[in-house]
Amino acid sequence: MNIYQKGVVFHAHFYQPSRENPFINRIEAENDAEPFENWTERIFFDCYKPNIDLGNFRFFSFNIGPTLTMWLRRNYPEYLLKVIEQEKISSELFGTSNAIAQPYHHTILPLDNKIDKETQIKWGIEDYRSIFNHDPEGMWLPETAVDIETLEILASEGIKYTILAPWQAECENLDTTEPYFIELKTGRRMTVYFFDQFISNQVSFNPNITEDGDRFVNDVLMDRYFEFDPKPDHDQIILIASDGELYGHHQKFRDKFISYVFSRIDKDPELNNENLGSWIKRHPSKKEVHIKKNTSWSCHHGIERWRSVCDCTPSAQWKFPLRKGLQSIANKIDDIYVKHVSIIVDAPWRLRNQYIQSLIGNETFQDLISNLSSREFSKSEEKMISNLLEAQYSRLRMFTSCGWFFDDLSRPEPYYNLMHAAFAVQKINQATSIDLTQFAFEVLNSAKMKKGKKTGGTIFRDIYDNYR
Repeated sequence: MNIYQKGVVFHAHFYQPSRENPFINRIEAENDAEPFENWTERIFFDCYKPNIDLGNFRFFSFNIGPTLTMWLRRNYPEYLLKVIEQEKISSELFGTSNAIAQPYHHTILPLDNKIDKETQIKWGIEDYRSIFNHDPEGMWLPETAVDIETLEILASEGIKYTILAPWQAECENLDTTEPYFIELKTGRRMTVYFFDQFISNQVSFNPNITEDGDRFVNDVLMDRYFEFDPKPDHDQIILIASDGELYGHHQKFRDKFISYVFSRIDKDPELNNENLGSWIKRHPSKKEVHIKKNTSWSCHHGIERWRSVCDCTPSAQWKFPLRKGLQSIANKIDDIYVKHVSIIVDAPWRLRNQYIQSLIGNETFQDLISNLSSREFSKSEEKMISNLLEAQYSRLRMFTSCGWFFDDLSRPEPYYNLMHAAFAVQKINQATSIDLTQFAFEVLNSAKMKKGKKTGGTIFRDIYDNYR
């Protein structure tokens, strides 16, 4: 009689947007986060700290967004070190890491052009290497938003697998208890894990299901294996994916719940806490699947939530003009960047991709330019390139997905995106004396709040004038 293995993976997507005001390089007080100074701090104490203290990062499959690791480095480096220690224990046990990478800024990659996709992915990989001291095997895509071009870039950068929602597969009889492969145009393959829709939704949105760890394992998890196949003919892995902030922030005490579930699985002879990288080494994907391009896990209308009106945010007419306006600003910034940097550096986009080495402290800024420059450069030229790269950094942050997630332009998230736009425009002015403020105001002015007279243009102008 064959006894097939039952593997369990809880993947936690840990991420916070960059709440720093780029003009002063710190997060300003957020009154609604009281008793804490800001929301990142509050979520740290609700979620990150207790999960780290409980040792849960030994058992999670997880990714941590680079904007969050940057904040941890600055504010709680000892806790980032504990995450690294727990990841190392897991890596030694499985022979491969339980941590996967994430593109640097949380942008919707199918909405990015190819050059921006490459930068976001390369920066995310380098940030991962700087933390865990090895290459990532997997990468989490923001909102699991996917298209073939994104997968091609992942594969070219050595990424072996990613995680998607089952409704992103073009497949009638999808078996989410095994990985699939996508055949890419370049001849490479990308392995895809599809998370279990039922349990992931229950864990994320039904607090009752995570009140009792024993009941969860006995009545939810074990039953789920047999729902798929009472007499399986292969080892099965159930992948449960959710925001990491669920465990203690969105749902209180769930850090303790998941810690107990991990210990219970560890003692159960029928179950194994698994590792995605290790699993595909032992169970290579055998079935091909096609994806539905331009889809995501958090909007069943594809990627419309981040560029237009959809049923998730039906009155958000401001989204399209905001994205169109910011893209127009980005195009201007890019033209200026290429024109001025090309005088000194032969490959301006390669320079932007390499800029991450300076950001994470692997390379001095002067060496960064010297390695790509065809001639000697002056201090004033070095300063010009520095300002242009700072503009590029904020220009990439203008498209952080949170800015389009909710229904109203009056929320803090689009305000942060517009703040990064204002900072990028200021840096362009400092670098080249080119003033894009009137242009930016005009192209953003069509994005209007539902109530009140403010627009994307007036918000941009108020921010810019405040820090002139």
